[in-house]
Amino acid sequence: MPTNPSSGATITGIGAQLAGVSGVSDFWCALRSANPGVRRLRETEFEGLAAPLGARVSRRRPVKLLPGLESRFADAYGDDILLTMAAAEQARTDAGLTSEKVDPQRIGVLASSSRGPLQWWDDQPDTAERGPGRAAALVSLPGAPASLYAVYAGLRGPVATLSSACVGGHQAVGWAADLLAANVVDAMIVVGHEFPLVPGLMRTYEALGVLSGQIDRPEEALRPYSSDRDGFVLGEGAVALTLERAGDVRRRGAESYATVLGQRSENEAAHATSMDPSGRSMAGLVRRLFEGTGVAADNLSYVCGHASATGINDVAECRCLGMLYEGRPHASRPPLGGNKPVFGHTLGASGVVNAAACALMIRHQELAPTRIVGTIDPECAHDHVSEGPRRTRVRSTLSLSFALGSQSSALLLGEPA
Repeated sequence: MPTNPSSGATITGIGAQLAGVSGVSDFWCALRSANPGVRRLRETEFEGLAAPLGARVSRRRPVKLLPGLESRFADAYGDDILLTMAAAEQARTDAGLTSEKVDPQRIGVLASSSRGPLQWWDDQPDTAERGPGRAAALVSLPGAPASLYAVYAGLRGPVATLSSACVGGHQAVGWAADLLAANVVDAMIVVGHEFPLVPGLMRTYEALGVLSGQIDRPEEALRPYSSDRDGFVLGEGAVALTLERAGDVRRRGAESYATVLGQRSENEAAHATSMDPSGRSMAGLVRRLFEGTGVAADNLSYVCGHASATGINDVAECRCLGMLYEGRPHASRPPLGGNKPVFGHTLGASGVVNAAACALMIRHQELAPTRIVGTIDPECAHDHVSEGPRRTRVRSTLSLSFALGSQSSALLLGEPA
């Protein structure tokens, strides 16, 4: 990826459909207030789960957010597909990216999701007698939301969906930036989506022992960096970004949230379901990212952690920073935070959630707080901006992600060129 800011990718639009959030303004308000969207799931379908907690999207059938979508198509699409399409359309609209300004042949869509839209598959026992229907072959595909959005919006550039668990969002942003740098496209919509929360999915994570059991205190259940953290809470939703070249954005008189300085992902080739607990692997990845982009560790204003509130993850992140800033007191290191207490763990969408959060912090020159519950783990002692939003100079941010399959990734964003 080129480091020349005039030719690099810049984020010009943001869309979001998350727990308690519809659109970029809602997203920023939820982020800076650190107001948790986690609730106890009391629907019958969740009975029998050991920890029926989740951050769910209350808005359903968002057809008003998709003007011009024919009812025959809307009726065939599940809420998971419609909400993902709505987030992508919000990002395109926020960027002011109309067909008159950019040739649709030069706009593509890249998505990230750990499993794709699950609603059709979860509904199968109820539809066994009447059969799957004509649309089933399409809406059951992992890549259906990206493809159907491109059809809806008339975008004829490249369309693809990554399934790399929690690092897929970073990878999609990096791939989109590469396509822009290579002049294959003039704009890309990147969307991370994870829908819906269904009992079968939740049981798979219960079996791993990574879900919080704080069912009597749902708003405090996801507590990253705290001594008594006991796991994460799953969230559902979609977040989308519009990426364009900085020079093109200036020529059409648009504004940018942030510049994509670089992205790197690696496989640690270690434990299949856990990252290197020492933090060395991630520290090495980040150093290689710095070297490849020319960004110095001292220039970082904020680190947006994976912050999954699992025992190893939180400590590994803090050990990584300890190696990057070895010998320096915590006060001289960039703050470390996370947004999962607000939106839940959105798996394949989480990297895009982090990217949107960092872009907004750069736009507003304000760091969003991390919701800290209880006492901070001594190994995670850090500046977490836990006192509330902090006005400060935000020059560049680093987002970290870890994924099942021994994968890790990092994404660097900077101020608009």
